[in-house]
Amino acid sequence: TKNEYNALLLEEKNAKILAPTSGTLTNLNPNNTYVSYGTSIATLLDENNVVKLFVDASNIVGVKKGMSVSLKSSYKNCAATIISILPKSSNNLIEVIAEPKEKLPLNLQLDAEIILKQSTGLLIPKEAIVLEGNHPAVYVLDEKNIANLTFVSIEKDMKTKALIKETLSKDAKVVLKNAYMLHDNMEVSIK
Repeated sequence: TKNEYNALLLEEKNAKILAPTSGTLTNLNPNNTYVSYGTSIATLLDENNVVKLFVDASNIVGVKKGMSVSLKSSYKNCAATIISILPKSSNNLIEVIAEPKEKLPLNLQLDAEIILKQSTGLLIPKEAIVLEGNHPAVYVLDEKNIANLTFVSIEKDMKTKALIKETLSKDAKVVLKNAYMLHDNMEVSIK
């Protein structure tokens, strides 16, 4: 009947969904699938494909345009590149714009990691470090288990560990516990 036809036209008109921006639809529900209120029917991937990051003003000094960013979310993990740093701040946060290497959905909540500096070295417990003449040192065992005092440079001091510069060989046997009880050229038994 005419009334049923008009009702179908009205249903079709009200079933149209408009997106706030253009992009690519993924995770689309199949036709004739029943959906309830609040059910996601699709994911829209933004064509502009940029993300806004908010960086604490105290950490912004080392952040530069072109730096790599690691993005992590429940949807996908991917890399991005910083394309802009906005000078205005609100609530002590600086807005940083990054361009992901892959397309991401709109309004995705994610965590970002910006590596400001990379250091290589040996991470050891602080108790392995002794002070000799106010200089940091560690005891390294030779092939006969003789402890030899070796001075080191501390790259980064953490709560319970320290990162020392790569001045020791990769196969060096560093005494990690009770180093304060040793002295140079002392024979050590390993248990």
